[in-house]
Amino acid sequence: METTETSSFESFENSSLSINSILFLKETGKWAKFLSIVGFVSMGIMIIAALFASTLPNTIPGLENTLMSSAGLISSLYVLMAAIYFFPFYYLFQFSNKINKAFKLKDNRLLEDSFKNLKSHYKFIGVFTLIFILFYIVLIFMAVFAGLSGDF
Repeated sequence: METTETSSFESFENSSLSINSILFLKETGKWAKFLSIVGFVSMGIMIIAALFASTLPNTIPGLENTLMSSAGLISSLYVLMAAIYFFPFYYLFQFSNKINKAFKLKDNRLLEDSFKNLKSHYKFIGVFTLIFILFYIVLIFMAVFAGLSGDF
């Protein structure tokens, strides 16, 4: 099986990728598709959880004056998280579709576009990670200053 795949990649136009690199990228495309689909399903579950959380205080007596009374806030956070997670999973899905299509059609332009989507995926994840690191640093400073001033 590997010899037929190997011979079909030898004619890939203007490609400076080795045969092993191409095989690794094909496998990466399959895993990227799997992970993006799992991500989309997870986002759907988040949306369903948001709908469920918004109706919970109305269905269970006695929850009106508890933490669950802020179900609208909880629902909004779930929807916001799903919206934020949409973009990296979308970029990953686009990468997987384009890389698989590029190798099937032996199209360098599609290969380039697939890497553009992979770059966008990692750029989004990187910026999002930096935002959370800064958020945690601010929280740590606020906790330290609150502790020093005695305002617990």
